[in-house]
Amino acid sequence: MTCQCCGRFVKANTGLIAAHGYKRPFGSGQTASCRGALFSKFEANRDRLGSFLTDLRNEEARDVATIAEVEAEPPSSIASRTDPGRPVGMVG
Repeated sequence: MTCQCCGRFVKANTGLIAAHGYKRPFGSGQTASCRGALFSKFEANRDRLGSFLTDLRNEEARDVATIAEVEAEPPSSIASRTDPGRPVGMVG
């Protein structure tokens, strides 16, 4: 069946799309699954697709606001190095 979010073909034996899209870095742990995992398949329902698009638009708005906030505020201090051969913070 087809995932509503990424469009991949994924098993859906229970009627819900199985977890997919994750990675297992360094043999342990796991990154997050696709946002369409554990939702209905695209062929049966498209509700997750609509909420996923809303989530993306909200994330974009937050990111644009954060960028504007950072660009509007000048840095409080600027670090400089007189000798690039010396580690930062080393005096003398």
